[in-house]
Amino acid sequence: MRWKASVRAFTLVEVVLALGIASFCLLVLMGLLPTGLSVQNASTKETSAVNVATAVIEDLQAVAALQATSTNSLSPRYSLTLPSSGAGEQELLYLDDGGAPTTNTAAATFAVVVTLLGDTAVTRTHLLVAWPAQIAAKFSTNSTYLPGNGATDLRTQFQSAAGPSSGSIDVVATISRQ
Repeated sequence: MRWKASVRAFTLVEVVLALGIASFCLLVLMGLLPTGLSVQNASTKETSAVNVATAVIEDLQAVAALQATSTNSLSPRYSLTLPSSGAGEQELLYLDDGGAPTTNTAAATFAVVVTLLGDTAVTRTHLLVAWPAQIAAKFSTNSTYLPGNGATDLRTQFQSAAGPSSGSIDVVATISRQ
């Protein structure tokens, strides 16, 4: 008796075609990997910048609370002062990734321009947090951005001087004096 095998299998052409499609898909995924990593790095740096801005604003709020109860007018962490009525002040801070102040611009991650416009009841605050901090050394605080004064916008200067791995965020806040 003759036995007839009914075995079905893939042909060599089908196997080669499937391997080609799988290789193409893997190649596309490998090409997207650097883009994903750069987006993740930029997101991490921007999150750190937001945390730094939050720390500076909290420090200024601490000054407002201190001024209500004592004569101490320096902020505890960054030694900032709230301006008197009608006055405008500007400070340039160099901070590391954790938000700690540093005088070494080469070791700094962020440059923070703090602009304060005072009033008897509130202080308008404008923060520009930019990275890397080394590009901030090119500018003096005399050419920075005081809102409403028509001065050169520092953010524009940062963006024109910086490369693709740089960035900046703007934060505007109001600090109430109690």
